[in-house]
Amino acid sequence: MKCKKCGNEMPEYRENHSSGYTCPKCGLGWATSYFEPYETDQTEYTIIIFGNDATKRNIRVVAEYANINYLQAKKLIEMPEATLFSGKAPEIIEKKKALIENNISFKITPDFTY
Repeated sequence: MKCKKCGNEMPEYRENHSSGYTCPKCGLGWATSYFEPYETDQTEYTIIIFGNDATKRNIRVVAEYANINYLQAKKLIEMPEATLFSGKAPEIIEKKKALIENNISFKITPDFTY
């Protein structure tokens, strides 16, 4: 994008929740707010775990995300299906990544598209 004032090239920038263009020569520019769609999603989602082995790693991860002790986590894992966590999209997306990294079987309801 070219600057309307001096014709210099204006590089795009994105920082936190701001994005825009600023001319490095004359300082002319504009900015706007930007949020990822999941950051403004107000839906309450639930993570349900199922069919997992009660390995030490799985017990540790489940205990951390359900905010329970190791014995409770082991019982939760051994259930056919169990609710691990309920929350908004920013919290769910973080936990989803960790569950995938640790090969823990889960589903999210309602459908989680992020």
